[in-house]
Amino acid sequence: MDAQLTPLSFLRRSAEVHPDKTAVIHGSRRLTYRELADEAQRLADALRSAGVAPGDRVAYLLPNVPEMVVAHMLSQTRLATMIRTARTPMPTPPVR
Repeated sequence: MDAQLTPLSFLRRSAEVHPDKTAVIHGSRRLTYRELADEAQRLADALRSAGVAPGDRVAYLLPNVPEMVVAHMLSQTRLATMIRTARTPMPTPPVR
C-alpha cells in the first residue's frame, strides 16, 4: 500500500508505531507521540462539546509551544478542523 506521507499523517503514524518515543521537547516538558495524539483527541472532544463541527474554522493564537503542535494534530482526530498557522512578524532593527 502506497500512502502519501504528509507531516500530519507522519504524526499519526508515529503515534501508532512509536507511541513511547519522545515527540516534543519544550524546556523540561516532554511528550511522547501517544501523549501528543491523546491530547489532540481530548482537545477535539472539548471543541466538539463546545459546538465545533467538522469543517468549522478554529483560530489559535499561541507562541511556539507544545499546545500548537497539539492544535495541528486536530486534523488527525475525528474532528477534522481547518488549522491555519499565522506568524506575526516581529519588528527587527535595520541592519547597518
